Amino acid sequence: MTEARYSINVFAVTFGVGFFAAHMVTRFGSMAALLLLLMTFLILWLRGSKLVEDTALNLLLWGYLLLCLLSTLWSPAPSQTLRLAIQLGITFAFAITAASALSATAFYKTVLWVSLVVIVLSILVGRTAANGAWVGVFRSKNDFSQFAACAVMAGFAGVLYGRRRGITLPAFACLGLAAILLVKANSAGALVATAGSCAAMVGLKLLSRFPDMAKVFALTILFLTVTLVALAVTFNFSVFQQILLDATGKDVTLTGRTELWAIAFEEIAQRPLLGIGYKGYWVPGNPTAEMLWEEFGIASKQGFHFHHTLISNAVEVGLIGVTVMGLLFFAAFFRLVRWSIEDPSAETGFLAALMIFTLILMNSEVMFFGQFHKQTVLTVVAMTYAVRLRAFFGQSHTIQHSITLTPDLNERRV
Repeated sequence: MTEARYSINVFAVTFGVGFFAAHMVTRFGSMAALLLLLMTFLILWLRGSKLVEDTALNLLLWGYLLLCLLSTLWSPAPSQTLRLAIQLGITFAFAITAASALSATAFYKTVLWVSLVVIVLSILVGRTAANGAWVGVFRSKNDFSQFAACAVMAGFAGVLYGRRRGITLPAFACLGLAAILLVKANSAGALVATAGSCAAMVGLKLLSRFPDMAKVFALTILFLTVTLVALAVTFNFSVFQQILLDATGKDVTLTGRTELWAIAFEEIAQRPLLGIGYKGYWVPGNPTAEMLWEEFGIASKQGFHFHHTLISNAVEVGLIGVTVMGLLFFAAFFRLVRWSIEDPSAETGFLAALMIFTLILMNSEVMFFGQFHKQTVLTVVAMTYAVRLRAFFGQSHTIQHSITLTPDLNERRV
């Protein structure tokens, strides 16, 4: 066995164990967090001197973390802000180092197998929430449905892009089992986002066969269509709200999102640039938070937010922090979509679908950045691959297929 192959296996196993631990944190708490911490230290040690290069390539991500740490100075709950910002830093270190060390192929295979393990455990546990929705090994329906959705996308990518050794069989198993669990999660939002992301994956694969000018034209039409649909929904919200209620039995206003957003905008207006502090809003003793917890029946005073990724983070880290988040996300979004068109494969298709899925749910959930959270790990990994694409290929207009699929990890490999 060559040294390169040995390194890939070690990094993949380390990432797999840590990624599995990230799935278990909401259920097993400090024990799972400790396992993730150990895997972070191990992967940092394995990476060695290349950590300097990894850090330099991801300065914007680390800049966001620095803002979270500095917000301890003005947070109403400085000890909580500092503790959770440090945990976010550990999550960043784990995800960035893994994505810097692993090929996209190794990352994708690891996601497939970890997903299968979590699926089997969830079936064996068979836990359901009070409303009958499955939660498996997770504590909430949202966490479970987002996991099942990502597993469906990973499996669908492996099936869509054709037979490949070591991918096709686990992909079929992952797709079939995860689809059943996604339905049992009883989450209309996750179902819609997953269907849209898988449909987009099919479209991107078809688009990869078009001439360059046709790709530009098709993407322009797609962008205009999405924009028109968004405008139509915005200006006819009550109509679409009733359609959703009739189709799913779920009224989108039942969670009080419009009220939550109005309160969030008031909070942002008070501290527009830097926010109240990372994780410094939903703390016992904050009068507005206490009022909202009581109004929405959140006795535990945990797991509640403003139901919008950018709005929620703007409250905590201000417009400066949200601007950095937006730059990171949308730059990664467009690079990974382009990669999936120029280098069509299960790996690139999954990464593009992941970003599309995140974009869809950003308007109703907080998708990133959360400490020790599986969704944050996936998002940061995707952002890191996008940075590697920029660093390795610069202004090149063509990404060679071999960089994803060759079996060894070399200097050109993404």
